[in-house]
Amino acid sequence: MKRTLTGLVAVAAGLALVQPALAQNSLTNPGFENADPFFPTDPEGWATVSAGGTSLQWVDIGDAGAEVRTGDKSILMAAPDGASGTFIGWSTNIFDGGGVLYDPEYVYQGGDLYVSGYYNIPTGQELGPIGGPPNDVVAIKLELRRVPPDFSIYQAWEFPFTEVGTDGAWVRFDIVLTEAMVGDFPPYPGSVTILPFRWNGVGGAQGQIFLDDLCVNQGSPACPESPSCGLADVTTTGAAIGDPGYGVPDGQVTGADIQFYVNGWVGGDLSVADLTTTGAAIGDPGYGVPDGQITAADINFYVNEWILGCP
Repeated sequence: MKRTLTGLVAVAAGLALVQPALAQNSLTNPGFENADPFFPTDPEGWATVSAGGTSLQWVDIGDAGAEVRTGDKSILMAAPDGASGTFIGWSTNIFDGGGVLYDPEYVYQGGDLYVSGYYNIPTGQELGPIGGPPNDVVAIKLELRRVPPDFSIYQAWEFPFTEVGTDGAWVRFDIVLTEAMVGDFPPYPGSVTILPFRWNGVGGAQGQIFLDDLCVNQGSPACPESPSCGLADVTTTGAAIGDPGYGVPDGQVTGADIQFYVNGWVGGDLSVADLTTTGAAIGDPGYGVPDGQITAADINFYVNEWILGCP
């Protein structure tokens, strides 16, 4: 079926929202939305560290018990399987199809490095007894690496999570690796590995922690607060087809989002365009529930979400 735009949608598609520019995020697939083109069961740009078994999962919003902040995906680190000493994690230190590292670039003495993101520890999945620290080490590790073909670790730091629970809420974390913390012993680093991990050093690990919407930026400003913009935020502003950010929410709602949605609607892409049940009004059980077809109801639903913007 050929689809044509109504006057309402044509007007909305031509609008452009003027918003402050976001800091440059040098991390590939920061919201874990894209699948690896060669290993589609894994998120692009991320590799599991150690044999995590069921402890490491790339989860979908439709999975039982999954917590997702924006988009449809996030990553999970459950209690490490096995005895004490088990180390598991997710790492950016892998190559893409062209032999280029996914690790973000790092410029020696090029400014402070800012790393931020959001974590969620569901109620009933606490990492340790309430009021105490986690039973195992749960942290973000930053590894500065020398320029290839060396690849050796220049220096490394671990920034642990200290909370055992967030009651199912998404909480922002911020890490600053200052220039003063980086030593002076050439050859100098040229990239940084981002490695969220859990280490069951003394046994007794428990609970789950989800991560989403990470950001890496060297220099100023720091990674800004990334609002959860709901269904309206569907792509990264400025990202063209084939770019890493295309189809990945970026915490803002602009003309790029409605253009992306309209393209999906016209092209009949159910994964993008099917948002509500045809004939369901606001408050009806089917409102906001996909029904396996793409009609004018879907695009009207999206336009309403887009007009609302970010909270």
